[in-house]
Amino acid sequence: MDAQIKAKHEKFIYPIVRVVAPNKRGGASGGSGIVVYSAPTSAKSKEFETYILTNHHVIAPLIDVQEKWHPTVGRDIKIETRSEGMVEFFGYENLSRIIDAMAKRADLVAWDDQKDLALLRLKATQKIDYVAPIIKPADVEKKLFIFSPVYTVGCGLGVPPLVTSGHIGGFDFTIDNYPYTLTTAPGIYGNSGGAVLSQETGEVVGVTARIAVAFGGFSADAITHMMWSVSPSTIYQFLDEQVFDFIIDPSKTSAACAKKREQMKKKSFDAMIGGAPVTPDDQLKSESEYGDENNE
Repeated sequence: MDAQIKAKHEKFIYPIVRVVAPNKRGGASGGSGIVVYSAPTSAKSKEFETYILTNHHVIAPLIDVQEKWHPTVGRDIKIETRSEGMVEFFGYENLSRIIDAMAKRADLVAWDDQKDLALLRLKATQKIDYVAPIIKPADVEKKLFIFSPVYTVGCGLGVPPLVTSGHIGGFDFTIDNYPYTLTTAPGIYGNSGGAVLSQETGEVVGVTARIAVAFGGFSADAITHMMWSVSPSTIYQFLDEQVFDFIIDPSKTSAACAKKREQMKKKSFDAMIGGAPVTPDDQLKSESEYGDENNE
């Protein structure tokens, strides 16, 4: 068996999953996802926590926001409920031959519709062997250029993970006020939430989000070799704002981030009861306090 081919399967194919989002009508929609983290819940634990990065529009059917009366607040407030999603992993034989698929239940733990990103956490606590690391912030300008070779990997049209090859075509295309990266590795509907991976390092350098469309007459044609992906800077911002930044910052811990999220949630609710607006200072503790928690 060619060791190089084996390594490519493990870096580029195996961390990619299919995401399924049941909807209210009894059907389901979905797309792709990337395993970006799987680690023990604590230093001595045998249980693992695993996170899947995808697009918000892939899991949007899992989110329901309604205005309901809240007796504590004494008025109607917007209440969000989240349904459970499914993440499908594929079993392979002889590296490339799919022999089975296993669906795992997952909770939606963070989302941002403006950035078109979402994060799922598997309910299963077993270790997931294949993870695609996100490129480090310090490496973006050192490693990524126009002509940098990339693979686009995702479940286009609902098929198991499909690999296409291309290169970065351009940076900082502004879409809905956020920067996107243009790549030439072909993709199609269903690739959303999948990965743009550096061919050199196997790192995630984007989350596939949009396909170029040309309109002519009464039809719209997908330009499959013009794919826009959510840029690394937006991924970092999303994980930081949602306080899941331990995924990209090894100096922070999952436990410290969870504690901070609970504190933010309580401050937001207390401010809502008091009728006062929640300011960034109210929501976020100082970096020094956050650092102290990580060292506990």
